[in-house]
Amino acid sequence: MDWKEVVLREEALRRAMLASDVSSLDRLLADELVFVDHLGQKVTKQDDLEAHGQKLFQLHQLDIVAQDKRVVGGNVVTVSEVVLAGIADGETFTDRLVYTRVWRKDVEHGWQVISGRCTRIQ
Repeated sequence: MDWKEVVLREEALRRAMLASDVSSLDRLLADELVFVDHLGQKVTKQDDLEAHGQKLFQLHQLDIVAQDKRVVGGNVVTVSEVVLAGIADGETFTDRLVYTRVWRKDVEHGWQVISGRCTRIQ
Protein backbone atom coordinates (compact mmCIF):
# COMPACT_ATOMS: atom_id res chain seq x y z
CA MET A 1 0.00 0.00 0.00
CA ASP A 2 1.30 3.44 -0.91
CA TRP A 3 0.86 5.65 2.17
CA LYS A 4 2.53 8.51 0.27
CA GLU A 5 -0.89 9.24 -1.27
CA VAL A 6 -2.26 9.77 2.23
CA VAL A 7 0.56 12.20 3.06
CA LEU A 8 -0.53 14.23 0.01
CA ARG A 9 -4.14 14.07 1.23
CA GLU A 10 -3.03 15.25 4.69
CA GLU A 11 -1.47 18.30 3.04
CA ALA A 12 -4.62 18.87 0.97
CA LEU A 13 -6.66 18.66 4.19
CA ARG A 14 -4.34 21.17 5.89
CA ARG A 15 -4.76 23.63 3.01
CA ALA A 16 -8.55 23.10 2.93
CA MET A 17 -8.80 23.73 6.68
CA LEU A 18 -6.77 26.94 6.38
CA ALA A 19 -8.91 28.21 3.50
CA SER A 20 -12.23 26.95 4.95
CA ASP A 21 -12.59 25.28 1.55
CA VAL A 22 -15.84 23.41 2.14
CA SER A 23 -15.79 21.75 -1.28
CA SER A 24 -12.35 20.22 -0.68
CA LEU A 25 -13.25 19.26 2.88
CA ASP A 26 -16.36 17.53 1.54
CA ARG A 27 -14.17 15.37 -0.72
CA LEU A 28 -11.56 14.59 1.95
CA LEU A 29 -13.95 13.69 4.77
CA ALA A 30 -16.04 10.51 4.59
CA ASP A 31 -19.78 10.92 5.04
CA GLU A 32 -19.65 8.65 8.10
CA LEU A 33 -16.81 10.62 9.74
CA VAL A 34 -16.73 10.65 13.52
CA PHE A 35 -14.23 13.09 15.03
CA VAL A 36 -13.63 13.82 18.70
CA ASP A 37 -12.22 17.29 19.34
CA HIS A 38 -9.85 18.42 22.09
CA LEU A 39 -12.84 19.13 24.37
CA GLY A 40 -14.19 15.59 23.98
CA GLN A 41 -17.08 16.66 21.75
CA LYS A 42 -18.15 14.42 18.88
CA VAL A 43 -18.11 16.22 15.52
CA THR A 44 -19.67 14.88 12.32
CA LYS A 45 -18.71 15.74 8.78
CA GLN A 46 -21.78 17.97 8.51
CA ASP A 47 -20.84 19.78 11.73
CA ASP A 48 -17.35 20.45 10.39
CA LEU A 49 -18.55 21.63 6.98
CA GLU A 50 -21.10 23.97 8.61
CA ALA A 51 -18.50 25.43 10.99
CA HIS A 52 -16.16 26.21 8.09
CA GLY A 53 -18.94 27.35 5.76
CA GLN A 54 -20.42 29.74 8.31
CA LYS A 55 -16.93 30.93 9.36
CA LEU A 56 -17.53 29.81 12.95
CA PHE A 57 -14.07 28.26 12.84
CA GLN A 58 -11.27 29.96 10.90
CA LEU A 59 -7.61 28.99 10.94
CA HIS A 60 -4.81 31.44 10.26
CA GLN A 61 -2.00 29.00 11.04
CA LEU A 62 -1.76 25.22 10.83
CA ASP A 63 1.83 24.02 10.92
CA ILE A 64 2.71 20.33 11.06
CA VAL A 65 5.58 19.93 13.52
CA ALA A 66 5.90 16.14 13.25
CA GLN A 67 3.99 13.38 11.52
CA ASP A 68 3.96 9.60 11.76
CA LYS A 69 1.97 7.15 9.69
CA ARG A 70 1.13 3.48 9.96
CA VAL A 71 -0.61 1.06 7.62
CA VAL A 72 -3.24 -0.87 9.58
CA GLY A 73 -5.14 -3.44 7.55
CA GLY A 74 -6.36 -1.59 4.48
CA ASN A 75 -6.29 1.79 6.24
CA VAL A 76 -3.63 4.35 7.06
CA VAL A 77 -3.39 5.98 10.49
CA THR A 78 -1.65 9.35 10.73
CA VAL A 79 -0.52 11.03 13.92
CA SER A 80 0.38 14.69 13.43
CA GLU A 81 1.65 17.17 15.99
CA VAL A 82 0.51 20.63 14.93
CA VAL A 83 0.54 24.25 16.00
CA LEU A 84 -2.61 26.06 14.99
CA ALA A 85 -4.08 29.50 15.53
CA GLY A 86 -7.31 31.11 14.50
CA ILE A 87 -10.77 32.12 15.63
CA ALA A 88 -13.45 29.82 17.03
CA ASP A 89 -16.86 31.17 18.04
CA GLY A 90 -15.47 34.71 17.91
CA GLU A 91 -12.52 33.98 20.21
CA THR A 92 -8.89 33.91 19.07
CA PHE A 93 -6.82 30.88 20.02
CA THR A 94 -3.40 29.31 19.62
CA ASP A 95 -2.98 25.61 20.41
CA ARG A 96 -0.54 22.78 20.14
CA LEU A 97 -2.45 19.59 19.32
CA VAL A 98 -1.90 16.02 18.21
CA TYR A 99 -4.33 14.86 15.52
CA THR A 100 -4.89 11.14 14.97
CA ARG A 101 -6.73 10.32 11.75
CA VAL A 102 -7.82 7.07 10.13
CA TRP A 103 -7.81 7.21 6.33
CA ARG A 104 -9.76 4.70 4.22
CA LYS A 105 -9.55 4.35 0.46
CA ASP A 106 -13.00 4.72 -1.07
CA VAL A 107 -13.52 3.35 -4.59
CA GLU A 108 -15.30 6.51 -5.73
CA HIS A 109 -13.57 9.24 -3.69
CA GLY A 110 -10.08 7.92 -2.99
CA TRP A 111 -8.53 8.36 0.46
CA GLN A 112 -10.89 9.93 3.01
CA VAL A 113 -10.81 10.49 6.77
CA ILE A 114 -13.29 8.15 8.46
CA SER A 115 -12.32 8.78 12.07
CA GLY A 116 -10.16 11.14 14.06
CA ARG A 117 -9.45 12.88 17.29
CA CYS A 118 -7.24 15.63 18.58
CA THR A 119 -5.62 16.14 21.95
CA ARG A 120 -4.20 19.36 23.37
CA ILE A 121 -0.57 19.06 24.45
CA GLN A 122 1.76 21.39 26.34
